[in-house]
Amino acid sequence: MRWSPRLRLVFARRPWLYWALAGALTTLAWWQVSSLHAEAQRARDAWGSTVPVWVAATDAAPGAPVTPERHDFPRAVVPRDAVTAAPEVAVAARRVVAGSVLVAADLVADRTLPTTWVVFAVPADGVPTLAQGDGVAVFAGGRRLCDGTVSAPPGAQVEFGVPPECAADVGNEVALGGIVVARRA
Repeated sequence: MRWSPRLRLVFARRPWLYWALAGALTTLAWWQVSSLHAEAQRARDAWGSTVPVWVAATDAAPGAPVTPERHDFPRAVVPRDAVTAAPEVAVAARRVVAGSVLVAADLVADRTLPTTWVVFAVPADGVPTLAQGDGVAVFAGGRRLCDGTVSAPPGAQVEFGVPPECAADVGNEVALGGIVVARRA
């Protein structure tokens, strides 16, 4: 490394040369970053204008509340039936994955249940205070059968819907009178 001491000596005798080299390297780095930024901007502009859409913040099972977040996406990648207005009540009609763009088919309107769900009724005595659209956990024999959603305003009876995959178990327990309905937080 014989050139290192000589180079230091040259820069020590001529500090303007050191600062000229530092300025040239800084200019080169700025030019590179500027070029990359301009290229990214051109790519973004090529996609066209953006559209505000609502995206699921967390995973949600059918009948569970969906937490929507507003994001802007390029119009070219937004589905035709994407939710573009803030949903008043967001209940999942089917399984929703976090980060996915919400479409009309993902949400159930007015806190009603998905059409494939089965609705059961149990006496309201011994059931916590519930409202239509509340999430419930259905228990029988000391085990949790599945989750559901209250389908109608409770009165003397509480009507709740459950997904079809657990409807047979819930139906058997309703017939035996061994159902316990608990409100989900």
